[in-house]
Amino acid sequence: MDHLLGLVGDGYALVAADRNVNHSIIAVKHDEDKILKLDDSKLLGCVGELGDTKNFSEFVQKNMALYTLRNGCKLSTHAAAHFVRGEIAHAIRHSPKMCNMILVGYDGDSGPSLYHIDYLGGMHKMNYGAHGYGGFFASSLMDR
Repeated sequence: MDHLLGLVGDGYALVAADRNVNHSIIAVKHDEDKILKLDDSKLLGCVGELGDTKNFSEFVQKNMALYTLRNGCKLSTHAAAHFVRGEIAHAIRHSPKMCNMILVGYDGDSGPSLYHIDYLGGMHKMNYGAHGYGGFFASSLMDR
């Protein structure tokens, strides 16, 4: 019952998610934050199994911070998306994670961008994207 939406406009990138955590027909939580700030210009929306999403999104956040400390520069949104895609594709062979993600960011040279990443490691740069049950409805609205 997760809902994750993202879109890119002229000078902005937007991501939105619901705050519910459900297990079957039972609502477990109503205040879960499914959007994680990776750095000053990037957000990662992550939906799926609660343990997998928290573990994987924090893993990405901490490794991007480590990269910044080691190299003295931040990853671009494009590079961050490829890092996330590589890690989720690696995880599918070792310890699968049920995480569907939308990464949005703003880079000074290329502007706003959105990357749609699924749990199998498929990634695509898009103008809009959605995951979850709400994604079926939202995709039909945003598709012209």
